[in-house]
Amino acid sequence: MIGFGKFTLTAFTAAIALFAFSAPAQAQHLDRWETRRFARHIEERSDELFDRIDDWIAERHDERWARVQDLYPHIDRFVIALDDYKSQLLQHDDPWEVRDQAEAVVRAGDALGRHLQEAGYLPPDLRDHWHDVHEALRDFAHQYHIDVQGEGVAP
Repeated sequence: MIGFGKFTLTAFTAAIALFAFSAPAQAQHLDRWETRRFARHIEERSDELFDRIDDWIAERHDERWARVQDLYPHIDRFVIALDDYKSQLLQHDDPWEVRDQAEAVVRAGDALGRHLQEAGYLPPDLRDHWHDVHEALRDFAHQYHIDVQGEGVAP
């Protein structure tokens, strides 16, 4: 009987150790204010880029508008995902509780970057600006241990 109790205690201890050491990366502490700072930085950099894109289009609206119409749905999805993330973060104390929204931001950013890369119609300075936004997005994704699929737009 003592052998069975010892086995049960050993198995229980092993299970706890396995659980503790194989716990997901979410066990790592995320600072709420730091994650808000990352989101704010992404929002500021992307807002600057989108304003610059609008200005670039306005310079030759008749010529450029038709080429970039398919860009706006990607921008909208990215902005909506970022806004949803920020609003959910305000409602939760633990940033891990909004990981799904953070992943949606990263995925929308990847899709936007892929579109910009494939379309190839932006001038080099705007492509460089997207690269800066993508780097901020990559840092944000790293906090949540989310893989970034795209590489941004090569300068």
